[in-house]
This record gives sequence, C-alpha cells and structure tokens, in this order.
Amino acid sequence: MKDFEMIFINNPAAAMSCFFIFAVIVGVLATLVTKLAVAVKDKAKLPDGVVGGILIGAITSIPEFITAIGVTIDGVLYPTEYDPSSVFGDVIGSNMFCLLILAVTLIVTVKLFRHREADQINTITIICLIFGAVMCILAVLFENNGIVYGGEGQKASPLVWHGFNFFSIFIFLSYAIAVFFMIAGSKLKPMGSVGKGVATKVTLPPTQKVKRSKFLKLDMWLLIVLLVVGIIVLSGSSIVLASACSGCIEHWQLGEVFGRTLLLGIATSLPELIAVATLAFGGRYNMMINSMAGSCAFNMIILSVCNAVYAGMWHNGIDPMFPQPKESNSVVVQVVIFILMCLFITLYLIMNSKHIKSRLNNKQIMGINITLLSLVIIVYFIFIALGIIQWSTIQPKPDLLQFAMI
Repeated sequence: MKDFEMIFINNPAAAMSCFFIFAVIVGVLATLVTKLAVAVKDKAKLPDGVVGGILIGAITSIPEFITAIGVTIDGVLYPTEYDPSSVFGDVIGSNMFCLLILAVTLIVTVKLFRHREADQINTITIICLIFGAVMCILAVLFENNGIVYGGEGQKASPLVWHGFNFFSIFIFLSYAIAVFFMIAGSKLKPMGSVGKGVATKVTLPPTQKVKRSKFLKLDMWLLIVLLVVGIIVLSGSSIVLASACSGCIEHWQLGEVFGRTLLLGIATSLPELIAVATLAFGGRYNMMINSMAGSCAFNMIILSVCNAVYAGMWHNGIDPMFPQPKESNSVVVQVVIFILMCLFITLYLIMNSKHIKSRLNNKQIMGINITLLSLVIIVYFIFIALGIIQWSTIQPKPDLLQFAMI
C-alpha cells in the first residue's frame, strides 16, 4: 500500500477530495450491505447475535482489517518509513469511536427503547473486550521487557518469540469466547421483543415496530450474491478512504494519537456508524448493540492476525509489533480510557436487564441510562483533549496555514 498511499501524501488536495467522496460511497455501501444482511437474517430466521454480532460486526470491520494488514506489511518492507506498532492505535481508536457511536445512538433512542430489554449476551461480549484490552496492556509491557531488536547477543523478552507476542493468543481468545457466547446465547433466548420484566408478549408502540426489509422479496441466492458483491466493493472503497486519511495524517504530521488513533480510527469506523444508524431506524435494537459490540470484538483479533503476519515476515532490525511506552507515553492511557468506556457500557447493559428494570420506574431507568452513556462520551472527549495536547507538542508542527488553504 506504500506507493498508493504516497500519492495522497504528496497531493493533500487529492487526499481530501478522495476522502470526502469515498466517505459518501462507503456510507452508501455500508447501508446497502447492512440491509442485505438483515434481509438474509429475516429470510433464514437467524438469531440477532449471529447476524448482528458476528456477520455485520465482521463486515463493518473490514476497513480496519485492510488498513492494519497493509500497515503491518509496509512496516516490515519499509521499516524506516512505516511503524507497525501504529496498528495498535488504529484498532484502539476505532473501538473507542465505535463505543462513542453506540453511546450517542442509545441516548438519542433512549425514549424509543425504554420498554425494551438489552440483550445480556452483549454484556459478555463487552467483558471479553475488557479482557482483550487488558491483554493488550500486558502485550505492550512484556514486549518491552528487556527486548531489543537488531543486534547480536541482545536480550529478548521470554514472551516474545521471533516477533510474535505470546499475549496475542489471549487477545484472539477474547474474540473466540465472545463468538461462542453470541452463538450459545442466541439459542438460549427466544427472539423478539422483551418488555419491562416480562417475556416476549409486550406489544410495542408503532414507532418501535421492526421494519421489514424490502430485500425480502428477493430469492436467498440473490441476496447472498448481492451481499458478497457489496462486501467486496465496500472493501475496495474502504482502502481508498483509509489511504486518503493516512495521506492527510502523514502530510500534516498529525501525530500518533491525534492522527492515527483518533482521525484514522474515525475514518475506518464509518461503516459501523452507518450500520448502527440503519439498524436503529429499522427498529433493530438488539442487533444495533450486537453489531457494535461484535465489531469491537472483531477488531481485537486484527492485532493477533497482524502480529502473526508480522512474525512470519520478521527479520532483525525492525521495530516491535506492539508500541513501546518509551516512544509514546499515551499507549497505556489509550487502553485504560477504552476500558473505562467498556465498563460504562457494561453497567448500562446490566442496568437494562429484565431483573434490574423490573425494580425501577421509567424515570429512574432513563436517569441511570443517560448518566452512564454520558460518562462514555465524556471519557472519549477526555481522550480527544489528551490527543490534542500531545499533537501540540509535535516537532516540527504541521503548517496549519497550508491546511486551511487546501
């Protein structure tokens, strides 16, 4: 991807133009793919967790996956120009933005869905995310436990072999466990609407009715073909979008946190944003949460896959896969902020369980929900503030006048 990205680095006007054009294209394609996936779910009568958490979650994470693999390969082939540890920032930044999207969407729809119970399988998925995030911190710490690449006789961490970090296995397991519970939970709990302390007998108001997809008129084979084609085109468009964003970041030297973790994380999370909006407007409450939790969980295994690719291409003299705290003091801070966001979302899901909601009135439920979701948003903006502070200390600083004139 180096040559492709260099086009945007050397032509910021083209980078910004392509960014906005392909942002629209990716948005349209993500909407189409989400609706097709929902149609496949309805036609095949598949559970919400399987389609939302696994299928849509994986589809909307394609931009992060492609970007991460490209950066990993370029980091090995061009070690002086690309840092493979930037993959870490892409994934964590994307996950934080995804949780922000979820929190904002849940606040906007808090009245619409106040009589609905949150699927508690999502609670397990978020807990798996927290486990994966803790493994990320350990991977960073032990990656730098005496390890120095590129010289004979230099000490290496016992938990890192030939570029492969042992904790990558546990990061992968965090997703595997989440998938297991998504599938198992879908079998245990009947589909449909669940009311306040009641099973699936509650009749929803007209505004809460689940909208049936127009694609249901198509045959299953045609739906699958359209879905596959949509995913392929979405993947290609996402490559251009991510490359254009990366070009802008490199050209204006926006830094690791403010640039890759924040801006690129937002750019690669556009499909998730569109999917959540599409599912929310369609009345698919549980699938909306399933898809975002599943997307974040899938993003975590990107680190494991990239670490495996990195280890396969490893040679002496290249940088470690996971960031070094001495190079970026914000590494652990990023993950801690992400864990805090996960904790507040987990508390939100627990407070919206049937057992808890049956003991509270509607005002209490809404007050608790808005408080917890607002904390998610506040923590994210603290992260933005920290990113801006770090960006402001970058030397040399980007030419803001040039940025304004482009």
